[in-house]
Amino acid sequence: YDGSTWNLFTQLTDSSGNSQDDFGISVAISGDYAFVGAPGDDDNGNESGAVFIYYYNGTSWGFSQKLTAGGEDDTFGRSLSVDGSWLFVGAYGDDTTANDSGAAYAFRFTGSTWQQEQKVKAGDPSANDLFGFTVAVDGQQLLIGAPYSNAAGAASGSVYVFAYENSNWEQQEKITASDGSAGQLFGYALDISRKYAVVGAAKDDQYGTDAGAAYLLFYNERTWVELLKFIPSDASSYDNFGYAVSLTEEFVVTGAPRDKDSVNTEGAAYVFDDIALYKPLPTISQYGLILLLMGFGFLLFKSGFRK
Repeated sequence: YDGSTWNLFTQLTDSSGNSQDDFGISVAISGDYAFVGAPGDDDNGNESGAVFIYYYNGTSWGFSQKLTAGGEDDTFGRSLSVDGSWLFVGAYGDDTTANDSGAAYAFRFTGSTWQQEQKVKAGDPSANDLFGFTVAVDGQQLLIGAPYSNAAGAASGSVYVFAYENSNWEQQEKITASDGSAGQLFGYALDISRKYAVVGAAKDDQYGTDAGAAYLLFYNERTWVELLKFIPSDASSYDNFGYAVSLTEEFVVTGAPRDKDSVNTEGAAYVFDDIALYKPLPTISQYGLILLLMGFGFLLFKSGFRK
């Protein structure tokens, strides 16, 4: 970026790969390191997968390291997320527990190389969940998508939350959409930024078959709560809104690759702003009351008592 436009700096390639490696299907960058997924790489068996790491020395990008894990058809490298010294790599085809139940791998930077620290799996793995299809990390919060899990119906999807505790990434909770339904694919796309997360559900049917949706989540220091559901005003069948998502502290961007503004499928991206305005109302659970302070007075609403 030269201050006004974005210009191509370099192109990263794998000269030793082949046409079926899917090099570049996932990418991530942190500091002077760039990471490129190649889930079709065959080093550990057909489509076992790999991640290529490149280092920027101040003038150019050069190959630094190649990561592999798992075995045949694991598709290691299909998803990537990095934050500081932690790198997470999804391998949704992992069969350790059940066929395509999935897994994710945690790597940590030692000061010179990236070393595997842990293999992360769901606490309730099932065949064909595709856990690890998406991963997103921010600080000590890790989200892993399993869009084909059957938590709220066949392939309704779910997102698993992990936190770094006791020198280990431990599962904290499992999230499903409040209106989850079969075929929704909640968790197909993920991103996280501080206390907010966005989850894509590319085949949500609320406004048409496979029209898609995205959900905004908020971390209240105890658990993740659903704040709202993003659906574009021009939603229509087969848009696949929520196929890709990205999040900052102010904006949410959501892709709809099959959006049709005319006869042909052109695709679109939608930008939502001011997400920090959305926070759950404070509650006093002991008394079942919600207080809304307004000026010098307040309004008092009664809700159901909860223990």
